Amino acid sequence: MTQPVFLSAIAAMPWLDLLKVVYFTGKYAEQVGSKRDYIQSMQELFKSTRLNWEMDDHGGIHPLRDTAYAAQRASVIAGLSEPRFANAAAAMARFVDAYDSAKPDNKLAINHVFDAAEALFKLRYQPTPPDRLTTGTAGQYLGKDFPRPKAQHEDESHLKRANSAMVAGFAGWVEACQQYRHELRQPDSDEQPPNELTELLVSAGMSYVRWLVRIDRDA
Repeated sequence: MTQPVFLSAIAAMPWLDLLKVVYFTGKYAEQVGSKRDYIQSMQELFKSTRLNWEMDDHGGIHPLRDTAYAAQRASVIAGLSEPRFANAAAAMARFVDAYDSAKPDNKLAINHVFDAAEALFKLRYQPTPPDRLTTGTAGQYLGKDFPRPKAQHEDESHLKRANSAMVAGFAGWVEACQQYRHELRQPDSDEQPPNELTELLVSAGMSYVRWLVRIDRDA
């Protein structure tokens, strides 16, 4: 079978069969010293056939996310590179494993991005941090701390209202995530959050992670 015919056959396969063929063919390519060429061919295949998958530069296969998600994820991970943020960075690594795997686990993804935000929230309020990140602690701590209007804006009520709305939005995100954190504690339940809800919660969560990093640095 010629390479173009082989690649076309792969593109037409069910996803599970596709993953198996790509994996074992990749192992063979590695044995004969042509792994790099194989990865490049598969990357071109996934792009040209608009498959809902992508191959990374190491040969790993992941669900295709849009470029905005990829850019946001990279920005968040880069922002957590300081040793001070090690716990949050570890949580984000677990998030990537759960969400970017061949079979994403939406529930775990939500929980891990929440864990990253909670780690940063507690870090900000050392040495006496709250026990947990909840809607109550979000309002109690951030409501007083972020962002304080600068002196030249003290009379600008719209800034204060915007600040309050931001804190309320963060508390709302916490409340939404808590629904699935509670669900995670029920071992007999395998219900997964809908994809569209998961996408919204993890995207907002990554934005809040960046926000909390900025608060910590500006403190």
